Amino acid sequence: MQEQEAASLEFQKYLLVQLRALGGFRVRDNWSDKQVLNMLILSKEERKALGVVADPDEACLNRLKAYYNAVAQCLEKELGLFATPLLHISSEGFGKALVTVGRLVVINKTLRDVHRFSFRTEAQLLTQSNSLINEALTVARSFPDAARV
Repeated sequence: MQEQEAASLEFQKYLLVQLRALGGFRVRDNWSDKQVLNMLILSKEERKALGVVADPDEACLNRLKAYYNAVAQCLEKELGLFATPLLHISSEGFGKALVTVGRLVVINKTLRDVHRFSFRTEAQLLTQSNSLINEALTVARSFPDAARV
């Protein structure tokens, strides 16, 4: 359990750095960690208010990039190998999120309704992120030769 808590703290640290960097001119440096993480937290009602059909704006795309950058940083730290997040999003908010390590695709997520990308709680954010990272680590460790190339 302590190992999972440490992994959550590590991911949270990377995510906070990525999200704070979005502010430009150090705007979010004085925000509390909770305020920064709340950029990715939406209640069920808030998500519903966004509607189903909408084009993702730049702020939304930046939050998505920050999230996958933080995931890649965790993978790099754990594996000691370079991890590259790749996002391809259409103007309608559909697309793919990939994270590669060497020649290996360790994360392959289909994205829908990107303008609604969020989590209901901070706990859900950390739990789902840890699960995603652990699955990616399992793939990378299962094919070490492909990951090292």
